[in-house]
Amino acid sequence: MLTLTIIVTVLLGFIAYNVNETIFVYVLSETAEEIHNDIMSKNVLDTQYLKGIAEIGGFIINTDIALTDKQKQDGLSIRNNMQENEGMIFVFKKPEQQSFWMKGMKFPIDIIWLDANLSIVHIEKSLHPCESFISCPSYRPSSNALFVLETVSGFADSHDLKIGKKINFKLLE
Repeated sequence: MLTLTIIVTVLLGFIAYNVNETIFVYVLSETAEEIHNDIMSKNVLDTQYLKGIAEIGGFIINTDIALTDKQKQDGLSIRNNMQENEGMIFVFKKPEQQSFWMKGMKFPIDIIWLDANLSIVHIEKSLHPCESFISCPSYRPSSNALFVLETVSGFADSHDLKIGKKINFKLLE
């Protein structure tokens, strides 16, 4: 039987998991700049996703990290579904008004744009897959973003996400 205990201590900068008496601890004390530089220094294949964890108000999201151009282009269209504790974070070379669309998606999602400090600058909620390429709108924030997090539809509302809220993130090695 699987037993799971999660302790989240953001003020002390760590997340601890206890799974079947094995303890995993992840330190979240790196700055957003250090995290960005660490991720950008990785050399990955298009089929090899880096893994990370995001912590939002005590809730943990296991993330795939879209780093290559192909990974960013495909996004979550490579998945048929997703659970609330799963997501994908896109990491860009520099802050810009990153544009996203729902082409090829199979399920609705929330998209959360984050600045260079991992603070929320824009949220689009419950975006549904495009029915056709011709009528597929793009979504873009009015502020620059360095990171973009895609989650299941309804996540932003159920976790009371607001502009300015900070997200903690850690690359898993």
